[in-house]
Amino acid sequence: MGEPADALVGTVLDGRYRVTRRIARGGMATVYEAVDTRLDRGVAVKVMHPALAEDKDFVERFIREARSAARLSHPNVVSVFDQSADSGSVFLAMEHVEGRTLRDWLRDKGRLTPRETFAVMEPVLAALAAAHQAGLVHRDIKPENVLIADDGRVKVADFGLARAVTAGSNTATWGAPTGTNTLIGTVAYLSPEQVEKGHADQRSDVYAAGILLYECLTGLQPFSGESPIQVAYQHVHYDVPRPSEVRPTLPPALDNLVLRATARDPDGRPADAGAFLAETVAVRRTLRPEVLDDVAGSGPVPAPAPAQGAPTLMFGQVPPGAAAGPDAVTAAIRRPGPAGAAAGPAAGPAAGSPPGKPGAAGAVPYPVPARLQRRRRRGLLALLAVLVTTFAVGIGAWQVAVGSSVTTPSLLNLTRDEALAKAQEAGLKVRFADEEHDELVPKGQVLRTDPQPGRKISESGTITAILSAGPERYAVPDLAGETVEAAKKRLTENNLTVADEQGQKYSDSVPEGRVLATDPPAGRELRRDAVVKLIVSRGAKPVAVPDVVGRSLQEATDLLTSAGFKATWTERIDDSVPSGTVLSQSPGPNRKLAKGSTIALVVSKSDLIEVPRVIGMDVDDAEDLLERLGFEVDVRRSLFGGDRVVSQDPDAGSRVPRGTRVTLRVF
Repeated sequence: MGEPADALVGTVLDGRYRVTRRIARGGMATVYEAVDTRLDRGVAVKVMHPALAEDKDFVERFIREARSAARLSHPNVVSVFDQSADSGSVFLAMEHVEGRTLRDWLRDKGRLTPRETFAVMEPVLAALAAAHQAGLVHRDIKPENVLIADDGRVKVADFGLARAVTAGSNTATWGAPTGTNTLIGTVAYLSPEQVEKGHADQRSDVYAAGILLYECLTGLQPFSGESPIQVAYQHVHYDVPRPSEVRPTLPPALDNLVLRATARDPDGRPADAGAFLAETVAVRRTLRPEVLDDVAGSGPVPAPAPAQGAPTLMFGQVPPGAAAGPDAVTAAIRRPGPAGAAAGPAAGPAAGSPPGKPGAAGAVPYPVPARLQRRRRRGLLALLAVLVTTFAVGIGAWQVAVGSSVTTPSLLNLTRDEALAKAQEAGLKVRFADEEHDELVPKGQVLRTDPQPGRKISESGTITAILSAGPERYAVPDLAGETVEAAKKRLTENNLTVADEQGQKYSDSVPEGRVLATDPPAGRELRRDAVVKLIVSRGAKPVAVPDVVGRSLQEATDLLTSAGFKATWTERIDDSVPSGTVLSQSPGPNRKLAKGSTIALVVSKSDLIEVPRVIGMDVDDAEDLLERLGFEVDVRRSLFGGDRVVSQDPDAGSRVPRGTRVTLRVF
């Protein structure tokens, strides 16, 4: 059966954040991917568990600390955008970082080279330094709160949340009921003062960062046990071991850096993350390139040997330096009493008990007679002799059966030629299998081998090596001008995902309904199944039609053309305005239309003609002129005769309809 559907997926929180999917669930909150519909951007929404949301004091502290965290602006800090509540759900809206956590990286890689470790630790310490300078203490530094973006950026998450959980009392809840003297946190990273006193300051973050440094270098947590209290007990009573005890190739400078940051006495640590960062950078600068790229010491994590001289702990506790078990999680534990006091009826050796001897919590109820002790020792020696003989015979038989063997050298992070040369030095051959994509190992370098480095293989045997194909990336194709359906098909063929919603934008060059661009833009290389949003053209942006009524036809045409429109016209007889004047336009002025639209004009055409001046002319010439212009002529001669025009009606310059009678007087 699949996982039950999450009730919040598909809902809109606070009328703004549309929840699209669940990313992760922790002890205090569930993280969702969401869309801020107001700003049209992706966010991460962290919703507190209902038990916490019902706690009024917690909600008040949470809001106060969220505001403090929101004021912290740093490139290595996950930004807090908003805080709100909706129907009982108290939540944060934060920057959504595409990538994975440091925990994922360690789980895949085992442990990091010193160079990779510095590449993680320095941004983490820079983020903590900014917080410490602003008066904030993180209180929950761990690999799960260190995010590594797809582009390599390192960011620290959850500033202020641990304080919201622990502020105001000696209690701390993390998905468990609280009570007096209860301590909550990720036990593997708790400083001794947090365990003993419930107190945390900048030096507590430095301690947790030191544990993080140890884990990056070794792939292990320094303390582990079958219960959280066992781990907490070790933080108080034991020093963190040197990482070189697990990884002998590490230089003393890295040992000293870890030991200084994880000193049990807070005064023995760097004062804050800024000071720790300065020491870290100084150490990195002293290390040679071959030490920083300690390939032989990276990769799968070997099982650690038990710590020498460590007292026997109760509840089957694993000694310091053992592999981290499932207890490396955020958990509620009963805080032990002050250092030196018994931690409870079964918390560990009593104060003052020497190593290997039981204290009050584990005292033997009666003495064992010396005779019985000697008999036990003789029996154990005899059993040991039998076991040694049997083991030797078995090893001999195995060697006869399989022949001599050699230790597989590490070919990790080597090029093809380098791997062949190194294997040849050991008398081995290499077979290269198909390449596989990897986010961290560069293309052409060995990603993993079978057998793994350090395993036994017969002489002249063959190592199967898989080369890295580099990060799996697919370029966003250029989809400009294509139909939406064609664009979707091409994105799918390129192993990319089409966003559910499309963007729209005006364009003078791309027709309406065609793809204008993509987000991310064409050519950007993305991970498989990354979401690409199509930006579809809305056509040309509408512009206001200018008012050309009353202008001459030439003026109107020039004005419309400069605004991006076309013009057509028809004529209409109208003797009230000069011929060639725009009488009307359609569409009318101030209407918003796409560029290229056509505006129809109506232009006046007059049927009036101007009466010429004929006074003084010979009557025959005047009559001939007027008739040719379309006038009718009425000649009135004087009784005394004559052939010159002395007057005319209508007067010269008058505009009259064609065919009008013009009267001429001749003398």
